[in-house]
Amino acid sequence: MAKKAKYTVAQGVQLFLIDTILQRKFPPRFRDFIGSGDDVKFFGAWSGIVREHFSDNLSKASFKLPTSLKEAVSKESVGVESTERAKARSQEGPKPDTALTDRDDVPAEFRELLRNSEYSAYFELLEDKDLGRLMLIEYPQETGLIRQVKEQAEEELQDDEKIVDEAIRKTINREEGAITDELYAGIPELDLSNKGLKALPDKIIEKLTGLKKLYLSSNQLTSVPDSLVNLSSLTHLALEFNRLTSVPDSLGNLSSLTELYLYGNQLTTVPDSLGNLSSLTELYLNGNQLTSVPDSLGNLSSLTELYLNANQLTSVPDSIGNLSSLTELRLNGNQLTSVPDSLGNLSSLTQLRLNGNQLTSVPESLGNLSSLTELSLRDNQLTSVPESLGNLSSLTLLRLDGNQLTSVPESLGNLSSLTELNLSSNQLTSVPESLGNLSSLTELSLSNNQLTSVPDSLGNLNSLARLTLHNNQLTSVPDSLGNLSSLTELSLSGNRFTGAEKARIKALLPDCKILI
Repeated sequence: MAKKAKYTVAQGVQLFLIDTILQRKFPPRFRDFIGSGDDVKFFGAWSGIVREHFSDNLSKASFKLPTSLKEAVSKESVGVESTERAKARSQEGPKPDTALTDRDDVPAEFRELLRNSEYSAYFELLEDKDLGRLMLIEYPQETGLIRQVKEQAEEELQDDEKIVDEAIRKTINREEGAITDELYAGIPELDLSNKGLKALPDKIIEKLTGLKKLYLSSNQLTSVPDSLVNLSSLTHLALEFNRLTSVPDSLGNLSSLTELYLYGNQLTTVPDSLGNLSSLTELYLNGNQLTSVPDSLGNLSSLTELYLNANQLTSVPDSIGNLSSLTELRLNGNQLTSVPDSLGNLSSLTQLRLNGNQLTSVPESLGNLSSLTELSLRDNQLTSVPESLGNLSSLTLLRLDGNQLTSVPESLGNLSSLTELNLSSNQLTSVPESLGNLSSLTELSLSNNQLTSVPDSLGNLNSLARLTLHNNQLTSVPDSLGNLSSLTELSLSGNRFTGAEKARIKALLPDCKILI
């Protein structure tokens, strides 16, 4: 992947939320305002959930929660809200004269870290692996912008033309004197990110005829001028983290464009003309408000990366299956109830993320994706998965957790390259003996099911380092688990073991960390 534009830490936090936390179990309407970027309402709702559901037992909570966050949500002075208050406030929107660090509905712990620019600690509070599991109730649709409150405290009316002129002079190392058309035309790359720009001055932009890379990320742009069409040499255009609600049809005329970044805006549609960008290899449309994408995207024969995650898509066009060069497709965090059979035609695909949707089934054709190494179907409404998944001989990561599976096919035992298999948080009463054939497996998650037994064959998993079986209905485990010489962690809490059985299990694996 080519080098992206620089981001501020605030935008880094938002991107982290969009690309990482959205893979966890967030309710759809809660995902909406993370994707749209309203951190004020995110923290207000989050603190309300934590306090309402876990305040009585924070110190004993079974999930992993940072100590600093436990302390924050336990204090009356934090100013957390009830769910009712959070819902009521969602209709009010942010106060126009209130900075993020001064809002009482943001937990004090976060306000202090932001006030002191302690961003590393800020990230620590956000990136706990089980954070998404806290978000277990629905919230009303939110539409605020993550930057609105922060910027209102520091926003000043700026002369956009002057800002661009200063950036150009710095680029060409010319502090004074006129800039000739030849000098404008000779500039190959211009970084205008994080400049507070509200508009692009046409009379300057149209002179940059030799420009190949233009970074406009993290500004306050609400539109893109048609004058960009004059930049016929442009290969890289970064417009992420602005306030765009649409982009012009003329973008489709940038025939040299290879990378287009539009994520973190407020786009509700994208023009059909994007399908004309025959040289495009990377298209990032994630973190917008798209409900559909045009069929014409199927014409992008050079495309290798397509990010459509964290939108409001209810369907994807069949034409996506024509993207023969595509290696990475992200559709997670949408409202999809199905995906087209044509996805099985993506012969170059190595990563497919469909997690966090409303899928009740996936097509058999996914078994044709012979190059696929990562498949995430977590947090959907699947009751079964096709036998054909066992044909994915290159697959190393398979996530099926957070569904409604009552069984999984024997064919999963054919996945000889698989290193991580997550089947937790389903309704499984058993798992197939064939799982014992997964000789490359290092992590197997079977927690939060209804298992009453596990097969002896699991003892054949010589590479297994971590096995989670907590919160099932087990009364014993097979002696064969004692053969797991690579096992370092075994989680068995929340089952029905007697004291004698617990002692036997510990004796089976004396060198393994056992949580029981």
